[in-house]
Formats: sequence, C-alpha cells, structure tokens
Amino acid sequence: MDFLDNKYGVDTSALKVYSGYLKSVDELCTVASGGAATALSEYIVQKDGAVFGVAYTDNFRSAEFMCAEVVQDLGKLKSSKYIAPEKKCLVDGEYLSVYTAVERKLSEGKTVLFIGAGCDVGALLKYVENHNCDTTNLYTVDIICHGPTYPDSLSQYVDRLEVKYGANITKFNMRHKVKGTKPPFIYAEFSNGKKFKERLYESDFGYAFQVYKRSACYNCQFKGDLHKADLTLGDYWGCTKNMKEFNQFGVSVMFVRTTKGEELIQVLENSDTFTVNPADMEIALVNNPAFYIVRTKNQKLYDKFQKDMNEHGLHYAVRKSTGYKGYVKRAIKKRLQEIIQK
Repeated sequence: MDFLDNKYGVDTSALKVYSGYLKSVDELCTVASGGAATALSEYIVQKDGAVFGVAYTDNFRSAEFMCAEVVQDLGKLKSSKYIAPEKKCLVDGEYLSVYTAVERKLSEGKTVLFIGAGCDVGALLKYVENHNCDTTNLYTVDIICHGPTYPDSLSQYVDRLEVKYGANITKFNMRHKVKGTKPPFIYAEFSNGKKFKERLYESDFGYAFQVYKRSACYNCQFKGDLHKADLTLGDYWGCTKNMKEFNQFGVSVMFVRTTKGEELIQVLENSDTFTVNPADMEIALVNNPAFYIVRTKNQKLYDKFQKDMNEHGLHYAVRKSTGYKGYVKRAIKKRLQEIIQK
C-alpha cells in the first residue's frame, strides 16, 4: 500500500479517477455537479436502453425510483434529492419493486443503467445474483453519499413553503446554481407564479440533512473499498480555478473500479457533449471524505431532534437543537468568506 492507501484506507491501486463536465453551460446549470450522470443517461436511452434513478413524487414531498426510456424523462432524475427514496418504480403502468423492474428490463434485452446510493446498488446486485439474472447489459453507478435524511424532513419543509406562498410547488431543486456550485441553493416555483430561493445550508432542511440521517447511514457498509458500483460519481471538490479541469458551474469526479466503469468513461470521452479530464487522486479523496468515511452519530442531539420533530415539527426541532447556533455561525462565516474572496 502506498501513502494514499495508508492515509485514506482505500486501495487506490484498484481505482482510477477522472473528472468532467457538460460542455453546454445552460445544461450544466441544470444538474447538481458536472453532469456525468446526465450524459451517460442520455447515451443509454438514445441506444434504446433504460435508466433507473431517483425522482421526486408529484407533490415534491417524497422521492421514488423512476425508469426513463426517453430523453424527455431524464430531467426528473437530475440533481440531488437528499432524502431516502421509496424502493418502488412505475414500469409499463405497473408499480414494482425497483429491483424487479430492473430484472424485467434486462430480461427484455435492454441495456440498463442503474443510478443510486451505494446501498441501493448493493441491494440490486444481491437481488440479481439471487435471481440468476443475466447482468451482461447492467451498468451501475453510485453517488458519493453523505446519508439521506428522512422524507418527513422534506415534507414538512415543503408544507411550510406552500403555506407561506399560498400555492402548490410546481418546480423544486435542492442544488440550484446561482453563480456556480457554491453555495448551493434550494429553489422553488409555485402555481401562482411566485418564486423562492434559500441557501441550502441556511435552511431548516439543510440542518436536518446534516444531523438527522437514517439510522442505517451511521453504519454504512458501502464506503471506501466496499463500493459495489462500476462507477462512483460526486463533485470534484478541491478543483480550483488554476486547474485545467475547473468549471465554475460544476465538475464531476468519477471513481472507476471495474471494466464496465471504464466502458462508461469511454462513452463520456467519445461524447460530443461532455469533456473528460484526468483527476488527481489525493485531491479527489481529501475533498470527498464521504467516499470512505461513515458519518458519526451524535446520539443525544439526534434523539432530541427526533423527539422535537415528532412532537412539534421540523422548524421547532431545528430552532431548539443544541447544534443550531453553530449552524448559524458557520453560515455567517461562509458569507464573510465569500465577500472577502470577491
């Protein structure tokens, strides 16, 4: 093991790392990072394949898996959802387990691209193994995951917005880009034409996302060398303006572990819409600790937040949390840094 292996506990000899972004700025601004998942998805559906990913439900209060087989449906899969999705999927007019839905599309001879959290990919691979599926045409992508919060956090956040603006939300994005990838904004449009924008990490939802993960996420079994996907995607944090890989509107980092992962990189390299560059392994790892580190749970804070959430709701739970003052101070500090850097 070399220096990086010892430092991060990751076998870097089994990894290759790339970066890249969509060439169209307009398109790049519609995705969470550099748009690698979007570029791959477009390729798959254009080849008569099927893409499985996570989409909001119609009322934006929860999320579930979706099967996209035409380019027009891919927009629903864009951007981060930050909540745990239902493991169900509407396929051919029928709601199925997403894993059963993938099996069906593979049995039809479709090339399938499955995009999810590490645990979703792990569950899928176990399913297809147990069902003796032919996985020749299955490609898997997992996202560098910080652990989603519960759907109730989003549901209550959306409820509060709709009451405030007196209308239903018609468009919603957790990673809206204003001047670039940082800071991320929550953005919403309403049926009465009104619009809303708030910094993600100054919002009630942003706080819940940081302190109120699913219990299983504090014992994640899919970090570091335990990633099961062909390709792992995230933001190329640490990529600075003086680097040729940089794009202020977002850059994807892409960790490759398998031959199929290399095939997906080749798809991007041959694309007219996407730019691929090598990435620095240490920069990619040091700035994406969620790739190899499991979140630490503050049990006392978690229990208090959960109790307040259940009894009084999200807004009350956030304001009464012992970590809230620190959350506000960090937000102020970041704003000051942005002013200084201008």
